Amino acid sequence: MMSTTITSGRIEIYGSRAACDQERVSRTMPEILSGRITSGDWDVLCDNFDEALKTSAGIKKLTYAWNAIVPLAFILFVLFGFLGFASSDADENEFRWSSIF
Repeated sequence: MMSTTITSGRIEIYGSRAACDQERVSRTMPEILSGRITSGDWDVLCDNFDEALKTSAGIKKLTYAWNAIVPLAFILFVLFGFLGFASSDADENEFRWSSIF
């Protein structure tokens, strides 16, 4: 009978999608690493991963800010474009700003 050999493992990263939440590494050691790394070394490795993931929180905040800024900039661009077009037409047809609002 052949024995089963584990050839891969998975390290879980958890955290929510909220901008302020930090992602962390699960402390559960994959089975493939059992007997190959001590639990103390595993904790050090997880701590190093957690430190590396701290930068992802800043990038996540920047991404959420960018996703809010781009639509706002587009709306302002369209609004000022419309107002500029309307004011250039005002010279020819005696346009009144009160008719827009």
